[in-house]
Amino acid sequence: MEAEKDYQQLIGEVIQHIDVKAVETQRHFDDKAAEMKHYFDEKSVETQRHFDIVAENIKDKVKLLAEGLITTNKQVDKIKETVSIMQVDMAIIKTSVKITQNSIDTIKADTAFLKSDSMQKISREEFGDLKKRVILLENKFSHA
Repeated sequence: MEAEKDYQQLIGEVIQHIDVKAVETQRHFDDKAAEMKHYFDEKSVETQRHFDIVAENIKDKVKLLAEGLITTNKQVDKIKETVSIMQVDMAIIKTSVKITQNSIDTIKADTAFLKSDSMQKISREEFGDLKKRVILLENKFSHA
């Protein structure tokens, strides 16, 4: 019985030792869990700050991009307006060119006619001779 008593006592001591170790282990895990929670809380705050900075940077870049797009759209609108005016001007120029071409064609035709007609007329020399004859005749008839 003595051995059984020693055995029971030993078992009691082992159980007590296990209980103490279990409490120590639980405390250790609780401490580590608290440390990890604190660490993750700090990292979470740090990550949130970093994310906020990155998000603000992206927001600023998007804002700049939007402003650039607005400026580009205004420039495109001005270019469209200019092109539209140029199209109207081009239509006017085309009409003027057609009118000018018609005038040139008329002048060519008139020039050809005059050239053809002048071939049938007298030369300057002949005109000069005729003028002299008319003057002589006028003088002759005016004295008579």
